[in-house]
Amino acid sequence: MASLPKPVRRASWPLRAIRLYQMLRPYRVAGSALEGLGGIRLLRRHAGISEFEAESDAGPLLILRVTRDDPGIVARNIHFAYENLMKEMRDHTGCDVLVPLDLIEPLGIVVLGRVEAPSLQDLIARGKATSLHLRRVGAWLAALHASFPVRPGGFDAMERMDETAYPYRRLRLGGGHPEPSIMDQIADSVEAMAPSFDGEIVDFVKFHKDIAPRSFYITADEVVARDVTNTRRRPRCYDLAHLLIEAGIDAGLGIARDKHGLPDGWYDACLAGYGQDGGGFQRAIHYAMWARMLDIYTSGYTTPKQSARFLRRRAVLLEMAAAIELEPIGDIRA
Repeated sequence: MASLPKPVRRASWPLRAIRLYQMLRPYRVAGSALEGLGGIRLLRRHAGISEFEAESDAGPLLILRVTRDDPGIVARNIHFAYENLMKEMRDHTGCDVLVPLDLIEPLGIVVLGRVEAPSLQDLIARGKATSLHLRRVGAWLAALHASFPVRPGGFDAMERMDETAYPYRRLRLGGGHPEPSIMDQIADSVEAMAPSFDGEIVDFVKFHKDIAPRSFYITADEVVARDVTNTRRRPRCYDLAHLLIEAGIDAGLGIARDKHGLPDGWYDACLAGYGQDGGGFQRAIHYAMWARMLDIYTSGYTTPKQSARFLRRRAVLLEMAAAIELEPIGDIRA
């Protein structure tokens, strides 16, 4: 597998860990989840939340610090969502979420128990991810979607066009795109497929929006999820599509890919774990996958300076797109 340069972490990251340790001093009391706190390391900052890895007498921790508006309210909602998900997933063997241990509302902090196991993203990066791992994660998603009432709704295909194919077309017409791309064919397919779905009544499920391989710890007996609390209701195909595209990107450059643009067997395994393999459902997933690819590809051009992360993801997306076997436009519209 060809490797790509990784973005350099900002020098301020260790300082953020030190600052968090100081902030938590009054809460590191005997008997608490933070007793014996140490080994704090910033993992990432995303959407106004900083994620820290740490150790304590209670065991390995994941600490979330909300830095956006209303941090106390957001932290309370995250804590409640983890508690709710833990209860709902209790009846699904082999499926779980991180355990919420503490809520420090004045600081906008949630403390979670961390699992000492590789994430699916870790396994992919090491070249050790298998179809069985994708099947188990697909089963976890099925458990999530089955844990909350399913509500019928209209498939929002044309609405998604405003977020995916149309921005891509404007990018091409405006000269912001460096050269004609295989992504043009992806856009053609998305535009052709959307009208056939728009308004169709489908099952709306609890949908996370940015589910990804990094969201799942893989143990010998369980798939344990993290960062899956920001839910809304959307067609079930979107969670699966987002997971599969992100898995394909995490796999990197220079690997063999199947007709779905993914390492061989991953697509079928994930759908088998989810419990769906019908043609109509697969067509909806293809639409959602291609739309997601356009969304990722276009979004990186909207910033004045393209990041190293975007350049890496764009290179992989082009490799994925080149491997995809697209249905002829005439057959899609028939």
